[in-house]
Amino acid sequence: MFDYVANEFNPEPRLVVEPPAGRRDGRTRYLRFSEAIVVDLPSTQEELRARQPGRYWAELRRRERRFAEQFGPLVHRQAVNAEDVRASMPAVQQLYRERWQGEYTSLRWKHDDGFAPYVDAMAALAGQGRGRLQLLEGDGRLLAFGYCLLEHPWAYLYQHAATPDERYRRYGVGKLLVARLLQDLVEEGFTHLDFMLGDAAYKREWESWRREIHLRVHEPDTLAGRVRLPVRSWLHRTRLRVQFESPRLRAVLKRSLAVLDDAPRTRP
Repeated sequence: MFDYVANEFNPEPRLVVEPPAGRRDGRTRYLRFSEAIVVDLPSTQEELRARQPGRYWAELRRRERRFAEQFGPLVHRQAVNAEDVRASMPAVQQLYRERWQGEYTSLRWKHDDGFAPYVDAMAALAGQGRGRLQLLEGDGRLLAFGYCLLEHPWAYLYQHAATPDERYRRYGVGKLLVARLLQDLVEEGFTHLDFMLGDAAYKREWESWRREIHLRVHEPDTLAGRVRLPVRSWLHRTRLRVQFESPRLRAVLKRSLAVLDDAPRTRP
């Protein structure tokens, strides 16, 4: 849960940002996993707007106007307390299902038993001011969301999705949500937004720098652990090569897994 962001719901993350320097105790290995895109946030809205050309902001305004002409106004809002989070999460799950229908995702938000722990975690974190939902609504439904973890002055965009419905997607609703999120974070004095795992275009257009993410592989300091550690490390390296270095094989595996992931589940 929550990748490399440590909290009471993820006390010992398997993913880490900076492995301990020089640590070679024979029990733990750190394998390069991925990269995270980070935005260094300015202190004013004027400085934020200067990060993009004027035509960027003009296009966002034009899309909002066009959407309003067709469907009515867009509504940007935040769910910032436990009650509002719980009320908003069913729509978040439905949108996630729509966005990833027919595709495999390791995050099991399509299924109620996989989604419920994240509802509880976000409700608890929101109650402490450490999490919130960034929401964009219009035409009577949720169009885009951001599931954000907050550890001031850092914010983490853990999950983000926008509707795949072409009636709405043509207006760039995902990009509109991210722009508003950045504006809100600047207003609240945050200094960094970590887009977390992934290399999507909407992240790259705001990129300030990247940091490497490593997978922590740990075994106890026993004879069996010393035997398992190199085997597990090799298995993880092989899986990472398939995941990041073999697009064709990855596509085949994801299509196969998607069939199982979307299949109805029955209780024993």
